[in-house]
Amino acid sequence: MAAYVKETFVNLHVDKDAKEDLAAKLHVGGIPDTLFLTGDGKVVYRIVGYLPPAEFLPELKKAPERLKRWQELAAAVEKDAKDGAAQIEIGRFQAENLFLGEAEKAFRSAVEADKDNAKGWALEAWWALAEMHAAAEEPDVAVEKEALGKVQELDPKNAKGRKDNADVKLAELLENSDPKAAREAYEKVVADWPGTDGAAEALFMIAASFANVDGNFDEAEARMKKLAEAMPESEWAKRVPFALEQIEKMRKMNRKKK
Repeated sequence: MAAYVKETFVNLHVDKDAKEDLAAKLHVGGIPDTLFLTGDGKVVYRIVGYLPPAEFLPELKKAPERLKRWQELAAAVEKDAKDGAAQIEIGRFQAENLFLGEAEKAFRSAVEADKDNAKGWALEAWWALAEMHAAAEEPDVAVEKEALGKVQELDPKNAKGRKDNADVKLAELLENSDPKAAREAYEKVVADWPGTDGAAEALFMIAASFANVDGNFDEAEARMKKLAEAMPESEWAKRVPFALEQIEKMRKMNRKKK
């Protein structure tokens, strides 16, 4: 691995505490944080946290591919700033590398290039913007709500498979302030969009709410198992085994308190 690193990259080790301004500029939080930059300082890939050598080397080898793709996208946008597809992919690049402000600019450029959503860019750009803030450590909730609302407007019948997801994400935003309203919103997603991945997520969140909000572990367990049986191939059904373990831990802790 050392030989590959030496031959492929220009390597620098930076002390985060000694270079606080640089760390802030590059959005370095926890360490180690391995960043791959272009010659003009653009971050095209990053590996956050420690990985053992056997896992680290495959990640390292992704960096040249990411650089090549970044250069292709930059060239596409330089040729045509209204290339919404390229702008969306650039936005996702920036979001993955924690440059949320730059990502938002790219997503909004894609929307501007396709105001009537004739090419589907606007819908995907709004969804990407919503996803970014939903996953962020410090999300801008106002922007997330704006983006989700636009997704609902542009895919009202769920023809593109985004309306169900947007409905779920808006329900999630209610959880802290109004758990009852959140559960009702999840139930509406299940009723409106049966069999979709949004419905699967909603079913998972309803089950979780019985454990987290009501302390009804039996109901939570039963609903998790029902989800796994009804939609075994869904991403959310695959999370059920871990969720059941957590529910059992919560049940045991609750018994100890009594």
